[in-house]
Amino acid sequence: MSFDLTLTQWLWAALAALLIGTTKAGVAGLGTISVLIMADIFPPNVSSGILLPMLIIGDIMAVIYYRRHANWPLLAKLIPPALVGVVIGCILMGKMNNAQLQIVIGVTVLLFLLYNLLRDRGIIHEDRVPQGLAFAIPVCVAAGIVTMLMNAAGPLMLVYFLSLRLDKNRFVGTMAWYFLVLNILKVPFSMHLGFITADSFVFNLKLAPAILLGGAGGIWLVKRLKNQWFQIWIQIIATFGACQILYKGIKGIVSLSQ
Repeated sequence: MSFDLTLTQWLWAALAALLIGTTKAGVAGLGTISVLIMADIFPPNVSSGILLPMLIIGDIMAVIYYRRHANWPLLAKLIPPALVGVVIGCILMGKMNNAQLQIVIGVTVLLFLLYNLLRDRGIIHEDRVPQGLAFAIPVCVAAGIVTMLMNAAGPLMLVYFLSLRLDKNRFVGTMAWYFLVLNILKVPFSMHLGFITADSFVFNLKLAPAILLGGAGGIWLVKRLKNQWFQIWIQIIATFGACQILYKGIKGIVSLSQ
């Protein structure tokens, strides 16, 4: 995999890194755009592995900064089914070409955006989400599949964690530790698929300062940002990006069939 990027591509990659840091600092919604940016710079199957170490850097930053205590009994129940989903995602990724994965990324992002719209309109309520293991297990398996394919399980798990009505410290701490543990568990699978290499890790290290800068900016924004207009703007950008990725995937499938 070549990391000889143009200046424009480096700037986009740096923006993706900034957004990862900002998301991990508590500004929800930006991580989806990072997924779309990296899937546009690199082949979609490779971009998942390239993003992973960047996400881990952001996870470590979040855990250190917020110093929250995780609900470990809850994590002990949620991590195993998520790991099953990661294994399934790894198998699927090995069988999917880039055009197919572009379609998966585009459709998944659009579904998350549709959910956000329905939630904002009051049609969907988090307090109606079931809380038992019978619901948690399939949700975590699905999250493992999605996070392995495209590092975008955040919106799905956010819905579930909100339904648990944890206090603020437990909520932030458990979410931070959940994704740190899950992302670390994904590393061997990404290495096995050849998506994390020595060259990709050097690339990640070059972007680490942007992740930390984004984290500092996210901490500042959380205290000052008017969330409503920000979320609208993010959803518009994400919708445009998802449609672009989806169009490329459909175009690629058509080209292969001809």
